[in-house]
Amino acid sequence: MFDEKDFAVAQFWKMLKKRIASRERSDDRQVDKALLQMLFIVALDRGLLSISAKKPIHFRHLLREQNDQEFNRQWRGICDELIGILDLPPQAEFFGSIIDRPFFTEAFEAIDGELPRSPDEVLRLFDYLFFASSAADLGASSRYLSMVARFSSMLARRAFRRVEAFALTGEFLSLSHSGTPAIPPGWDPVIVRFIKGWEFELRLRMAFLQAATKQLDEKAFGDLKLLSGDFFLIDAPRKLSNRVSGAFQQPRSVSAADSSVQMLDALLSHNHFLEGVVMVRGSERIAIKHEIQRVREWLVESGMLVAVIDFPSGSRNTTISHSAWVLRAHSSPPSKAVLMADMRALLPANHRDGWTALAEFAARLVLAWEGDLHHADWSLPDRTNSSDKRLHNIYLREFGDGYRDVAGVCARVSRQQLLANNSRLQARDYLASQKPRIWASGLDSAAIAQLLTAKREPREPIYVIGNNGEGKSLLLREIAEQCVDQGRVTIGVAFGFSDRFAHRVQKNKEDVFFPL
Repeated sequence: MFDEKDFAVAQFWKMLKKRIASRERSDDRQVDKALLQMLFIVALDRGLLSISAKKPIHFRHLLREQNDQEFNRQWRGICDELIGILDLPPQAEFFGSIIDRPFFTEAFEAIDGELPRSPDEVLRLFDYLFFASSAADLGASSRYLSMVARFSSMLARRAFRRVEAFALTGEFLSLSHSGTPAIPPGWDPVIVRFIKGWEFELRLRMAFLQAATKQLDEKAFGDLKLLSGDFFLIDAPRKLSNRVSGAFQQPRSVSAADSSVQMLDALLSHNHFLEGVVMVRGSERIAIKHEIQRVREWLVESGMLVAVIDFPSGSRNTTISHSAWVLRAHSSPPSKAVLMADMRALLPANHRDGWTALAEFAARLVLAWEGDLHHADWSLPDRTNSSDKRLHNIYLREFGDGYRDVAGVCARVSRQQLLANNSRLQARDYLASQKPRIWASGLDSAAIAQLLTAKREPREPIYVIGNNGEGKSLLLREIAEQCVDQGRVTIGVAFGFSDRFAHRVQKNKEDVFFPL
């Protein structure tokens, strides 16, 4: 998995763009797309990937061509050959128009001189620029998309086939159960609808992963062949969702769907039961419009809806969030309740690893709710970060022995209550009235709390010692707030200078808690 803060990868693209900036170019988006295509071409020429069993394709001879017209003729012939091998629509413009002879020569030589020999490293280079460049068109940060992909892939562990309704980055289609990009033999990733503008680059990414991505055909009479083992990820890009009209498209069509709920409605018209994750935002979670409410009520009444998870959106506006509706096509009678969980109540995700840890926490919570024993098998790698550790600590502390309601974070909500409340599928609606738990560190504070309740000499210190990032200061804050709730008149806690939360006086009736 690539890291948006990967200095070496960032420098690779920075130096490459600087080298090809010798003459006037088009906009940044066109340059990025052309460079991704050139990376693919050089990797293909170097034998770092293969897309045809018939014969290898070579490009290096084009570097010796001095005539622009002859270069263009040979280049177009190679492009047509690649389009045929990748099974793309013929006579369509996929390769960047700015790839002329000087651009090809400059980019090829620059990439060829710095390209790593490992296919995995080349994929990291490709993903870095692809995810960053496509984010604006897809309407979400790469961190958010990675969180959704990781969350969904963990819940799809038993799926026969993965289906991405809106083709975003293909990350969900290519994530193994361990969270690494790899498509094992027999894996059959499928697309319902490509997003205009990035279809070609997505095909190139899947070629790096040696996956033949298929597209579900929606024929003139609206036939979509869905399988019982399909697991869908439905996450409409923001640019599509923002233009949703007041009413649903009639007739319901996956090719005309602009929002996640519209796509879900269209897919349900082909098959009354569906399994997967539906990411919704805005008013779709709570709107009382008949068409939207009808879909939500069907999810509740049919027993398909297993859980609703509120995720942060990455926006500075904390009131904006996304909800994940987890759907299961049950063979056994479903639960009479729905899991409601608010991931925004946990530590804020401020970097890629934090978003990934949040996704893993949420997925394991759903698995625990379903009684899946895999949920407790959460082992951290040797090199991890504080977000992983804290969320790991919190999870084992609260859910290590199985699911239970935790005030402010998750709760069972009856289907009758959801229907009575117009199926408002937003977890925070049901959790806002509950007092949040104080366990920001995730560490067990019972031993320290017991020491504080015993009769001790005044000013007798209690030391909390641990490595950086283990949650010591958060644990001390938790203890201090518990002491205030217990009615202690004064407690002083010494914090380090680098603590990442505000030091301020807090008043609780006549008691005062103030860090020293």
